[in-house]
Amino acid sequence: TKIQHRIEVDDITLAIACFLIIDELVANALDAFLGDAQGTVLIGLKRGGGDTYMLQIRDDGIGLPDDFDIHRTNSLGLTLVQILVRQLRGQLAMN
Repeated sequence: TKIQHRIEVDDITLAIACFLIIDELVANALDAFLGDAQGTVLIGLKRGGGDTYMLQIRDDGIGLPDDFDIHRTNSLGLTLVQILVRQLRGQLAMN
């Protein structure tokens, strides 16, 4: 597998919870590449207005099943992501 990565991050001080979210989502993104697949994983973190930030993890791998629901997952890692997002008073969206 030959996975490229792009990191686009503003100069921001992060909470440990944010690093844990990034770790889990990047691990999931890397799982989206099968065998010798090639692709890109994008990690983006930008300042929003005021005290808000937007973290984006994207990949061009195989994608999620059509019936996937982040709020009804049995994945321990994604459940942890949801808990950490709530602790940071954030919102989680997938598309």
